[in-house]
Amino acid sequence: MRIISKHNDYYDGAMAHGQDLTVVYSRTKQMFEPKEFKYPFEMPYYAIIGELNNKNHELRFLAIAILFCGRLYRAIQVLDVKHPQYYSNHDYHGETFYDLASLQEYIEQKGFDTSDSIRRSYKGRKRRHPFFKQEVHDFFADNKTDRYQQFCIDNQIIALAVTKRIFNKFYMTTCGEYRTIINPILKEHQFFRVFDSFTAYQEIDMWVSGVLPRTTTPMVEIEDKHKISEHGFDEWSFRKLPTKRIS
Repeated sequence: MRIISKHNDYYDGAMAHGQDLTVVYSRTKQMFEPKEFKYPFEMPYYAIIGELNNKNHELRFLAIAILFCGRLYRAIQVLDVKHPQYYSNHDYHGETFYDLASLQEYIEQKGFDTSDSIRRSYKGRKRRHPFFKQEVHDFFADNKTDRYQQFCIDNQIIALAVTKRIFNKFYMTTCGEYRTIINPILKEHQFFRVFDSFTAYQEIDMWVSGVLPRTTTPMVEIEDKHKISEHGFDEWSFRKLPTKRIS
């Protein structure tokens, strides 16, 4: 498979192992603001996980969904506001997790307790812990489902990402402001945690060549003799005319 794109992604290097030039992925990135594109699945309106703060870290959590080759992959993106590159580096995207176990391990490594979903306030009243395990578990419940495969086929979608709309790094929306990106840069979402570069490339190759319908009209082959006549030539145009031998 040959990839035509203005940007690079983490699986592009797999083309070095050989390409089928008859299979082409024209990877043009398109971005749609909320309400401009209707994705077929539900996204949480409010934040699944509240902000977590301690002396060294301030974690904010964003819900992400990626349709890739007909399957849905949900993820949680974690941004550490106290990370030294958060405000200074435009390419800082935090950490992205595609399952509950790895997300919970990361949060605990930052010094937060996730063992109890209820904590007490200073007045002794119970209130919900910012990390409510059951709600996060439910968010990941339909990971890898192929329920939206027909939607991808009908809309010629190879990869699609639904992410939280961020106005700037000083203010992030907490409600249902999601934007849709067709042909996103998957390395920004650390999709290599789902598929390594070679496997991701193979998945796209099989999806484009074996599942998605071809959009181009097959080329009609014309015999050489007809091509010659169409251009005003005859059978002797490229040959030396025979000469009569004088006896």
